[in-house]
Amino acid sequence: MRLIGLKSDSRASFLGIGSVVLAMMLSGCEVGSHLSMKLYPFRGTVRLADGKPLTSGRIVFSSTKGTIHIAVVESDGGFVVKGSTGEGLPAGDYKVRLEMDETKLPPVKGQSNPRKTALPFPVKYLDEDRSGLTVTVKAGENPPLEITLKK
Repeated sequence: MRLIGLKSDSRASFLGIGSVVLAMMLSGCEVGSHLSMKLYPFRGTVRLADGKPLTSGRIVFSSTKGTIHIAVVESDGGFVVKGSTGEGLPAGDYKVRLEMDETKLPPVKGQSNPRKTALPFPVKYLDEDRSGLTVTVKAGENPPLEITLKK
C-alpha cells in the first residue's frame, strides 16, 4: 500500500501508529470517545452448575456501542471490572462471554495435545452471541451480578 503525500519515513510512522491503535482496539483496550464516559462500579461472581466458583478466566463485556471491557475472575469466582480509565462500566447493555487460560485447565483424558483441554462449562459461554448472558448497567449503584453457568 502506498500512501500518497507522505515521505517514506512518515509512511512508516503512520503505519506503525495505525497498527498500534488497531491492536489496542482488537485487544479490548479502551480507545476513543468512551474514555470520557462515566463509569459505574460493577462486580459479581461466576459459579459453575454444581455451585462451585469458577476459579480463573476472564469475563468479557461487549457493549452495543462497540466497546469491550474485561474483568479477571479470581479464585473465589469473584470479579471486579477495572480498566485503564477506572473501575466499573459505562451505563448500557452488554453481551457477556467467558475466556479461559488453557494452561490452567486440566487435560482431557486420552489427549496428548495439551491444547485439547476440558472446559468446566459448556462451550457456548465462550461466545457472547450464544452464551445467553446479558447485563444492563444503570447509572448509579448496580447490584452484584451473580452468574451461574448451566450445563
